Amino acid sequence: MKKINFLFYLVLFFFVVNYVNAETLISDAGVEYDSKILDVLDNNAFVPIIIELNEFSDAEARNLLSIFDEDEIKNVAIRNLSQGIGIDLTEEAFFKLIQDERVSKIYYDTPLYLSSKDYITIDFVKKVSIILTIIIIALIVSFLTKKKKRK
Repeated sequence: MKKINFLFYLVLFFFVVNYVNAETLISDAGVEYDSKILDVLDNNAFVPIIIELNEFSDAEARNLLSIFDEDEIKNVAIRNLSQGIGIDLTEEAFFKLIQDERVSKIYYDTPLYLSSKDYITIDFVKKVSIILTIIIIALIVSFLTKKKKRK
């Protein structure tokens, strides 16, 4: 019975990981990026992203940012601790970025608002509710299998 529980949790883990993450796309230059970025750009002038470079350094990050015009980017944050660049950029800038071979991966920077004036995105709420539902089902199945063992 332990093998069945292990397999159940393993399948559950892979399901949750694959569901929560956006689909990963790859540009012609080999840059991986979240498909969610394109969805956000359909409805917004700017999209918040996190850039991961192949070889991170402060100088390399600043060099990469120099390819953009002032009106293409805003809210720039070079994060030395996490070795990434946080930035909001336009669609044109995004398509420049995915063709740059210095870039390894681009992640959608999911906004999370905690004040009463702001909101948590609907997409985030859906993902959390699905994850919680799966965890509850897993706990119920685990409880029922343990109960059957006792009888």
